[in-house]
Amino acid sequence: SPPYMPRHHKWNPLYGGDPKKAGYDTYLKRMQFIFSKIMPLMKQNARLVVQVDNLLHGKNFTPLVHDIANVLTRDFIQIDEVLVKWDDKKRDKPKPDYPFTQYLVFKKKA
Repeated sequence: SPPYMPRHHKWNPLYGGDPKKAGYDTYLKRMQFIFSKIMPLMKQNARLVVQVDNLLHGKNFTPLVHDIANVLTRDFIQIDEVLVKWDDKKRDKPKPDYPFTQYLVFKKKA
């Protein structure tokens, strides 16, 4: 699971909040760059699984699942998306606004 960034924020967690590298577009470009460096290290039939969630802060919605999938498909082929529902009975503090997480599954482009 990579560091998440809401699109309405300027503070980029991948650069420690450096104002010169602020913004959601910079965040997504850097995510694509980071994952592109992983691809050459993967064996031919290996899979890349990324846990990611959409973000909702008040009225601000960030479709992070879609956006991460979009940038990763520049170097990978998305082969699956898995939703995992949290079992609130096993969690210390149930979070009704966070009922599930998503896993994006990719393989290397040939």
